Amino acid sequence: MDMEAMSRLSFYRELTPLGNKENISLVKHIENDQIYVRKILDTYDADIYKLIQNAHVQYVPQIYECIESDGKLYVIEEYIQGITLEKYIDEYGILNENTSCWVIECLCQIIEHFHSLPVPVIHRDIKPANVILKGVFSNENVDIQGVYLIDFNTARQYDEYASRDTTLMGTRGFAAPEQYGFSQSDARTDIYALGILLNYMLTGHIANDCLYHNDPEIMRIIKISTDMSPDRRYQKVSFLAADLYSVMTKSAGYSIHNKVKKTMRRFLPPGFRTGNVGYMLAGGLFYIVLLWFCITITVTDGKTGKPVTGYELAAYRVVYFIMFFGLALLWGNYLNIWRYIPLLRNEKRSIRVVGVILYSVIWVFLVVVWFAIIDGIFKM
Repeated sequence: MDMEAMSRLSFYRELTPLGNKENISLVKHIENDQIYVRKILDTYDADIYKLIQNAHVQYVPQIYECIESDGKLYVIEEYIQGITLEKYIDEYGILNENTSCWVIECLCQIIEHFHSLPVPVIHRDIKPANVILKGVFSNENVDIQGVYLIDFNTARQYDEYASRDTTLMGTRGFAAPEQYGFSQSDARTDIYALGILLNYMLTGHIANDCLYHNDPEIMRIIKISTDMSPDRRYQKVSFLAADLYSVMTKSAGYSIHNKVKKTMRRFLPPGFRTGNVGYMLAGGLFYIVLLWFCITITVTDGKTGKPVTGYELAAYRVVYFIMFFGLALLWGNYLNIWRYIPLLRNEKRSIRVVGVILYSVIWVFLVVVWFAIIDGIFKM
């Protein structure tokens, strides 16, 4: 190990192995006394961990050090105090329908961030041991307050030109058929694991051994998610999340507070739906600049050269706002509208990019038509 790596790692004093794994330990920083998790990986993709380190994804442990030396990757990441879903089920039993659907919906939001990257990242190992529940747990009181996804050791970046995975990895029972070399893993691979996980939370078994059947709608969701053919599964985690949301809102046991909270979040404009502080700041700045532009822009009559005033100017400013705000809704996939639009619902990123460009041009063209109509109305 080189001197720089040794120096950076020397700040972390080992406390105890974590989860009976020799390569994963709890460590304490010698200066700030904070507890972290240290991983020493032999098989890894350093680019994935560096991507996570820079992404700051909510409900994924933050990575503080990512050091490659002597064929190993040393990772120092945030320690999440909680209980794995695997241990929870062992100690407290299976979960009810609403809680199970809510956990999967939370995971959908996490996974959607990685699937939506310029080069999508596929987790490929979603299972009970890699889901941490944060909250209050006892035999008398169980209150789950947060859901975290961990362990990206088997994650890979999607390559739209590859025919199959180069390395076969995953956990038996939760791994999709394509992870065994039949085709390349993609977003639908993680959807398969989410469907298996939903069934496991409700029955304590994987779907092939014991399919959940108490609720026809949930059973339908599990069947679609875990179909042997990726083409017959949900094509995006947002589609799965939408069906889960529908099930939860129909349930009498689902609290009004959660209904209102989730409904409000769903209808927030792009930039504010994920709760990510960085996205919210960027979105807020965009909307402030947009409002300022639309309020202050001046328009000149093309024939006379005189500035437009009064109601005509107000109409132009409103249309300008509609144009840019509409583009923001399109680019931000507001309310999952891509699900219903040809080209945009395609799995291939290159086709989706073409679709975004095409529909943006069409939208701007329609705005130009609106400008012409306004001009005609006020010239009458």
